[in-house]
Formats: sequence, C-alpha cells, structure tokens
Amino acid sequence: MYVLLINAALIAIYGPIVSSKSKKVCVTLIGIQLFLLLALRAESYGPDAEIYAAGYRYISSLTFSQMLGALNPNILDNANLIYLYDFENGWVVLNWLLASLGFSYQGLIVFLAAVTSFSFCFFSLRYSDTPWFTLFILSTMNFLWYSISILRQTLALSIFLFGIIYIVKRKPIKFMLVILLAMMFHRAVILAALLYPLSRTKMTKRKLTYIFIAFVVLCALSAFVLPEVLKMILGVFGKEGLALSFSWNSLITLHIVIVVAILLLFDVDKMTEEFNANLSLCGVAASLLFCSVSLNNEVLARADEYLWIFVSLLIPVCLRQADPRLAVLGKMGAICLLLPFLAYQIYGTTLDPYISIFGPIF
Repeated sequence: MYVLLINAALIAIYGPIVSSKSKKVCVTLIGIQLFLLLALRAESYGPDAEIYAAGYRYISSLTFSQMLGALNPNILDNANLIYLYDFENGWVVLNWLLASLGFSYQGLIVFLAAVTSFSFCFFSLRYSDTPWFTLFILSTMNFLWYSISILRQTLALSIFLFGIIYIVKRKPIKFMLVILLAMMFHRAVILAALLYPLSRTKMTKRKLTYIFIAFVVLCALSAFVLPEVLKMILGVFGKEGLALSFSWNSLITLHIVIVVAILLLFDVDKMTEEFNANLSLCGVAASLLFCSVSLNNEVLARADEYLWIFVSLLIPVCLRQADPRLAVLGKMGAICLLLPFLAYQIYGTTLDPYISIFGPIF
C-alpha cells in the first residue's frame, strides 16, 4: 500500500511547480498517474473482489434476454440475480456490455480506473482554486483507496461529480436525472441529492456553529437512540440487518479539526459569498452531521464520501483568504498533516493491490 503514499507525495512535489506553468498540463499528468495507480492493480484486491469477479463471469454468461429479465423495474431495489450477486441494474448492464465486447474482468477495472481518474480531474479543474492541491487531498483522504475496492459506489460518485454542474447552473431536474442514473450503480448516492436544496441556503458562521453543536449532541445520542431509528430507515432498503453501534475513528477526528479550524481562523461569511465556496462548505457541514448519525458503520460511513469530497475544494478556498505567504505555509501544513493521516489509514493493511504486478517491494 506504500504506492498510495508515493502517489500523494509525488503530487505534492511536482504539482505546484507544473501548475505554475499550466494547470491543465498539471491536472493531465496527475490524471495519468491516478489512472495507472487504479488500473495496474491486482483484480483480487478488496473485501468483495471475489464476488465482483464471480458476478462478472456470471453476468457475462447471460444472454441478452436473460440479462433484461434480471433487471428490476424498481430502481430502489437490486436486480433479480442468483444468491450472492446483490447488484444494482446499472451494474448488471455495464458488466454485460463490457463482457459482450470481449473485455475480461480486468478490463472492467481499467474502464472504472479511466472513469474515476477523469472524473476527479474534471471535478478539480472545473471547481477548485488549486486543482493539484485538490487532487492531493483526494489522494490522501481514502477516496483512491475506496476506488480500489468499493467499485459500484465509486462509479456512482464519478457520475455525481459530472452532475455538479447542474447544481451550479440551477437545473434541478437535470441534477436529479444524474442522481437517478448514479443510483443505477449504487443507491447510497441519493444522499448527494441533499446538496441541491442546501446550496440554495447561504452558510454563515452562526449556522456552522449550530451545526457543530448539533454534531456533538448527535454523537452523544448515537449510542442510545440512533441505532433503533436507523434500523427503521435501513429497512426500506433491505439493510436492517446491519450492525449499528457508534465508534470513534480518525476520519471523524479529521472532520472536527477542519470544521473547528474554519470557525476559528477564517471569515466564513465572506467565504460563502462565492457559490462554489458556499456549496463546498454546505457539503462539509452536511458530512459532519452525517458522520455523527452513521454510527461509523462501514456501509453507512462510506456513503459520506458523496458529501465529504467537498473538503477537497473547501481547504484551497480557505487558504486563498490568507496572506500569500501564510497560504504557502498552510499548504505545507496540510501536506504534513494529510500524508501521516494516509500512512495511518494504510498501516497494517495486509492486502496489497499491487503485489502481484510489482512484487513485495511495494
């Protein structure tokens, strides 16, 4: 897993240098690097790798009529496949199409790597003040690691990133169509639909303070009240059997550090005069609340990715408020914080996605 650290460190080294000449060239180089990182990995990596690979082989064996017959008319439910293959309709169609074109399961991985890397670069270049820095943040906050193992959700996230333009342009119908498309690959993306109404409300320092207080209260209630409430909600999606008990983790700590730093060090009211900055702050604030009610359950907490990804835009916006010399120090401080955070996340990981290609040195 050290290759993830190497990837992030390389972005931090050449990103500011190349970006000073051309942001597009810099993003292109980073995009190629991210694509290779995601594509050149062992297909056996990930907790669900065997199911994904076996599911691909099973779906590829279906005829066109059998594939159509397996699709569920209810997009909130999964396709009607045999036991173990709990996949959404869109995932079934994508697998069948790629298999019909002659691609192996590794070909599916390469396809997803291309979509993911392109969506991250598109997102960073279009909405970030400092695209290389945003891509560095995405490389250190589990987004790439998740992209290696939680394939359906990552594809849904990529589709959602292309749909942000309809939040900016205030086209709610088109935005919801993008969400519905993304739901064909992972239903948890419905959480991202909250961003449209949230973006219509201007975030203020007072509101952010109240949200932080609500976070503290919800964390206190998590062990006593929320498990029973969530069981009823998850029952709608057939997930009532999930284990629900609150536990602290390093990502929750990082949420708190970033939100408290924004409240204490930056002018929130001035920052949110810009629509993109306001949208980013709304996303991070919503993420703070969601991480308190998700109880750090693995399945629920991963859904926070759709909201938490906006922190990669918000940090550069905050640093732009500071004096240029302080902004440089702030970036260096963020790099010094996030590289150890990534190292902590991957420490002790036994499954290495690159060992079958590059050998045990990585």
